[in-house]
Amino acid sequence: MSLQSQPSTLMCAARVMCCFTLAAAVSLTEADTGWTLHTDNAAFSPRDSMGEVVYNGRMWLLGGYAPHRVNEVWSSADGVAWQQATTSAPWAARNLPGTVVYDNKMWLMGGINAPGNGGDNDVWGANDGPSWLGPRGA
Repeated sequence: MSLQSQPSTLMCAARVMCCFTLAAAVSLTEADTGWTLHTDNAAFSPRDSMGEVVYNGRMWLLGGYAPHRVNEVWSSADGVAWQQATTSAPWAARNLPGTVVYDNKMWLMGGINAPGNGGDNDVWGANDGPSWLGPRGA
């Protein structure tokens, strides 16, 4: 593992999951981290700031910014084959939602659905990807 002093961008995992600008970039090899690239061309569009959970043996990707806010839901059992559960979940397109698994459901809370809105405070739950229940049973 080596450290570099100039600012740089470090892209994580499959290059579509996250990226951070760092003051000191860390250059890692697979031997250093144990990370293995499973695909560099996932079915979903490149994005950041999405919600992620592991639920019922699948990884779930919820919303995000791609390069506009989306309310798509995707899942994969292996990180290679991604299936779109819905192109338009009933919650507003957003990035930076809080996401957890609790009481055998996926939960999505808050996030940002428009520039300068200060964030949302709605809460949505689902037993699967396309069927979400939210405020007032919506």
